[in-house]
Amino acid sequence: MTVFGAFQLSGKDAYDKAIDGAPNFIDPPELQVVRMVEQGDIVMAELTGTAKRAAGGEMRISMAEVFVMREGKIAERRAWVIPLQENDYR
Repeated sequence: MTVFGAFQLSGKDAYDKAIDGAPNFIDPPELQVVRMVEQGDIVMAELTGTAKRAAGGEMRISMAEVFVMREGKIAERRAWVIPLQENDYR
């Protein structure tokens, strides 16, 4: 998995650890799917969400993810995560 501008991981265990144990945050983020598009073995998703900060408060985010599928499983995942300021909310 690649989160552009942040990190790159390999393997399901590394991904689970990064999401569940993200520094400065508690709990996995709460995400809502805005839309999904599929073409062949590629699925793209637009998401919005909220991540709770360990120091208090929360961070609103907008995300785009690309999933490359092989034999019904995710073979590759790429993501773009953008923190939103209050005036960026919809």
